[in-house]
Amino acid sequence: MLLAVIALGVVRGALPAPEFDLLRERAPFLREITGTVVSYPEIGRTWQTFDLELTALAGKIRVTIWDGADVPSRITLGDILRIQGLGKVPEVDDGFDDRAYLQRQGIFARFSAGDGDVVERIGMEPSVWRAGDLLRQRMMNRVADALPVDEAAMALGLLFGMDGLLPTEDRDAFRSTGVAHLLAVSGLHLGLLLAVVWMVLGVLRVRRVIAYGCVICAAVAVLWVIGPRTSLVRATGMVVCSGLGMALADLGVISRRWVDSMRGIWFAALLVLVANPDAWCDVSFQLSFAATAAIVAGWRMMPRNGKESESPGFGERVATRIRDLAAVSLWAQAGVIPVVAFQFGTFHPAVVVWNLIAVPWATLCLWTEAAFVAASRTPLAAPIASILTWELARFRDLMEAMGRFSISEVPVTPAMAVWLTGLVAVTVGAYYWESSSSSRTLKSTSIVSSRGRAPLRERGPRFRGDRRLWMKYRRSK
Repeated sequence: MLLAVIALGVVRGALPAPEFDLLRERAPFLREITGTVVSYPEIGRTWQTFDLELTALAGKIRVTIWDGADVPSRITLGDILRIQGLGKVPEVDDGFDDRAYLQRQGIFARFSAGDGDVVERIGMEPSVWRAGDLLRQRMMNRVADALPVDEAAMALGLLFGMDGLLPTEDRDAFRSTGVAHLLAVSGLHLGLLLAVVWMVLGVLRVRRVIAYGCVICAAVAVLWVIGPRTSLVRATGMVVCSGLGMALADLGVISRRWVDSMRGIWFAALLVLVANPDAWCDVSFQLSFAATAAIVAGWRMMPRNGKESESPGFGERVATRIRDLAAVSLWAQAGVIPVVAFQFGTFHPAVVVWNLIAVPWATLCLWTEAAFVAASRTPLAAPIASILTWELARFRDLMEAMGRFSISEVPVTPAMAVWLTGLVAVTVGAYYWESSSSSRTLKSTSIVSSRGRAPLRERGPRFRGDRRLWMKYRRSK
């Protein structure tokens, strides 16, 4: 797969590149453009933005339509539009190179339509992605119609990633506390939604092989509805890789030892890079894969002493969940601290504490919102909407309270960013050395084997792909 990606990169580099300089020279003179919408529209309180594949020019342009323009009732992926407005060349603003950022996505300029400008739909191109965007917008409209304005904005930010609908003070609270990842639909959101699917399949006693297939289909459906965001593509790729591997392992086709979460991360990274070889330069790609790889690596290094009780009580289960949540938050921050420090010049010292508070409440809101969307056409919609409104209002109060603490966000200089990166590297290296030494000691006494697996004598026999012997062994157990 890596060789295939390299070959594709060589072929892509050999092809003639779009004449971005010539297209940018024409951008300030554009007053009317015609093209096809090729991205899921992002919606804010006073604007909506999307990418348009132009008909007359060989390139894409990012369009922002502001309140006051004469717009069709709904703009969706696949619409063919004629738009009046004003073109603009991307610039460098406050250290952010908008020109390079857009060029990595194949976009040469921006186009804005405002008061008095006309946006006309002249056709449409049907596709599977267009159907997903239409379904997404119907769901969003149901949520917006059932909830108050501020609570609806919070709900749409959590489930659909529409943070542009949030008031400025709410966005600032998420950013300053370091929990803005709750507004970027990612592996956390996908995992929470798939957990419900897995629990339902368990209650229905569905065979595990079939359950893995159902979970994969559910993950692809979420990607189809929410849209191909980098973090969601990464999470879906991991689910597909791991789910398919577990299904093949249960069927005896491959060994369960071959199923590896880190391989799923690299598989997802390859998928993203095949679609856009320059994606590794984007902050969203760096944050998403750095956090996930750090979580997986950190989870592997955590010692497993095999002393947990077989029937833990309620207090022990709660303590275990809090410990695991804190560990995941800590490892995620270890992965993203260098990226955040260098890219944004900030450091969030209390983010682990804020995650312990915000993530469980956001999980409750997300599950309630998913239940409302599923029951929006039934009599249960009204009581669920009332519960969801109360949960979101308390969540907004919680975020505002956390944002008042002065230690939530600390500005850092480039030299301080280098120091933080070194501190993370040394700390993680020391922890890895200590945990690896501990695991070797435990392994030598046959308590556990590497990576926390059971001792070799307690494992089942190796069937080397013989499905008949594997199923016979499973029935005997």
